[in-house]
Amino acid sequence: MATTCRYRAGRTRASTLLRATLTGVLLVTGTLLAPAPRAAAGTGAQDPWGMRTPPIQYEGPRKVDNCTVYANKGGFGSICMTSHGDGSYIEKLLKENRLPECWHEPLPGSLGTEEFPQEHGDEQGAYWLRTCLKGVDLTSPAPDLSKVVFEYTVVWIPAGQSPVLLTEDQKALRDWLDQQDRDFPATVAMTSPVVVPRVGQPIAFHLVNSKDVTGPPPPEEITVLDPIPMHAVLVGISVRPVPGTPGRTTCTGRGTPIVSGESPEGRPEVCFWRYQRSSAGQEPEAMYKVRTTLRWDVSYQQNGEWRPLNSVYQETVTELKVAEVQTLVVPHQAAR
Repeated sequence: MATTCRYRAGRTRASTLLRATLTGVLLVTGTLLAPAPRAAAGTGAQDPWGMRTPPIQYEGPRKVDNCTVYANKGGFGSICMTSHGDGSYIEKLLKENRLPECWHEPLPGSLGTEEFPQEHGDEQGAYWLRTCLKGVDLTSPAPDLSKVVFEYTVVWIPAGQSPVLLTEDQKALRDWLDQQDRDFPATVAMTSPVVVPRVGQPIAFHLVNSKDVTGPPPPEEITVLDPIPMHAVLVGISVRPVPGTPGRTTCTGRGTPIVSGESPEGRPEVCFWRYQRSSAGQEPEAMYKVRTTLRWDVSYQQNGEWRPLNSVYQETVTELKVAEVQTLVVPHQAAR
């Protein structure tokens, strides 16, 4: 048995992401998309995306002194080979302590074996976290470290078979790669004022944290000060409530929830929508697959000046049930 979760470098994220994948909580897919078209008339903000700034044109990672800054669908960060006096040490690790293609580590403490199917019966062995290095060849003379991706897989290793373990220097290289990257928060779209809207009911879409939907909302700005100051702003979201149709609603930031009876028309911060049909005919589980596209604008600081780097587009997918309008039928009583 193997359960895979592909994500950018980040050891502390392995447990949460694997748990979400196994329990079916994480309904997010990351895709680099072109800018969305205008919303259909009457469905949401008429300013495209609810954003008044054009996307930043991106040409790939940029050199900033002895560093490289980047921003893509997986995250953003800076690679500095000579920062904090560790340049020669990192270069030595890259040359003399190559990471294997895949290696094993004990499962994080928060990821217990009860999470996985007990299909091995009385067979002796254990589950391990296998990590595979993807996206870049570290044996090349000048590897592009901004493309490093770690692919996590939980695997069963029978007794008698040896796992692939890292040396201390290899662990140091792995940890250094982790520290160069920042993630965009994992999000899904929810509706207000109710989570199961009715046909014809005015609703609004907004983003919540996919790891804790009842917790604090995801940030609209992320600032990183080290090694190169960088800043990411969630400019807005575009929601396609009905798959296979061009209709969209757009709003600024992460979207704003509404309360019952509140009118969202004309408010650029609200992703307003009214469903015309229930989700009863949607296959396979009678739910709409709502696709939400996020736009992040990322900038970096050089010589005390903030400079634009890239506009990053991500997509999340959420399943939503839409109910028919319920009518109250009162039996006719003859007049006495």
